[in-house]
Amino acid sequence: MIGDSLSTDIRGARQAGIDAIWIGGGIHAEALAMGSDGLLHPGKVHEVAKQADEQPRAILPWLRW
Repeated sequence: MIGDSLSTDIRGARQAGIDAIWIGGGIHAEALAMGSDGLLHPGKVHEVAKQADEQPRAILPWLRW
């Protein structure tokens, strides 16, 4: 699963028993303090995921075709 919402996309993947890749540049970009360069800070990533009680398999700044 690939998604930007911890509470729906990532949680839904976990509940379905599949891995999830979290797209940080979506609805959680501000909470992650993600800059326009796409830099993600590991401590902030873990903090935001923990607050949502989720553990995505990986995180990417954006998904572009």
